[in-house]
Amino acid sequence: MYRQISVVFRYFIVTFLVAELILFNCALFYAYFMIKGALTSFSNTNGGFIDKISTNPSIKSLLEAGKDGGLSKLLEETVERVFLISYPKNEQDDMPKLTFLGVDMSNAGEFGFVYRRIQTSNFKQNRLVIDIGANDGLISSNSFNLIQLGWNAILVEPVPSQMDLAKSNTRRFVRSKKYQNVTYVEAAIGQRDGFSEFVITDDLGTMQNHLASSHHSVGVGRKSTIQVKCFSVKTFVSKYNVPKKFGVLSIDAEGTGDKILKQFIKLGFRPTYIIYEALHNSEPILETMDYLHQNGYFPQSKRGWNYIFEYQF
Repeated sequence: MYRQISVVFRYFIVTFLVAELILFNCALFYAYFMIKGALTSFSNTNGGFIDKISTNPSIKSLLEAGKDGGLSKLLEETVERVFLISYPKNEQDDMPKLTFLGVDMSNAGEFGFVYRRIQTSNFKQNRLVIDIGANDGLISSNSFNLIQLGWNAILVEPVPSQMDLAKSNTRRFVRSKKYQNVTYVEAAIGQRDGFSEFVITDDLGTMQNHLASSHHSVGVGRKSTIQVKCFSVKTFVSKYNVPKKFGVLSIDAEGTGDKILKQFIKLGFRPTYIIYEALHNSEPILETMDYLHQNGYFPQSKRGWNYIFEYQF
């Protein structure tokens, strides 16, 4: 009797283990194909990291929440609390020094690439970054980390709500005006001075607000339009005393970038590095590259949608 029960019990255990093994392997295969599909979709998507992950509805929702101050607060409470301590060699030396960690907030590593170039070159230009299309000054920003490092900056953003976020996200890193000057320009850069109609899209994650007169044709829904102040480059550089030579010019103007870029070059401005988003502009990127080459610029990298050029004087 006991022997029969023992045999049945052993068969039950073996059957249970086999079934569990089959279910476990089915789960593994299912997870594999799900991850494979996600990674294939991710790798086949153009653009930078933020562009790729924002195609996921859940992550897109998180990004939109992050733009509303959530990500800035998260950085404050996590990464910015972590530091390394460098102790002096002997007690007579200075007190221990703290080294804080940072996160490259640019879309596809543009900041890290440019700053490594700066560190390995004889960089002597004005440490100024001009960010046209600064958005919230944090997510996918080409200027945020430079401001953290003490650079002067001019952030240009026509949407009032985004400019408020840019101020909130960057002001805590700005030292006194004696050492660092960050200027916030709530306007668009265009062909002429005045006021222009500006389109606010319903997709905060991809950040594709643009002048209504641009050649922007992306299929993002229109949410509303507002009237914004508009400066030509000539007026802008005069009003804000932009030097002819400075560190970094970042242009993300959703359809008018090529025109803005050429205005800078024609007026004799030569930033050492240009970070240029070619997406939605009417001029083909090869023509823009040829124009920049004629004016002393050489392409160094393509990161996401952005091309990075270096002035070799």
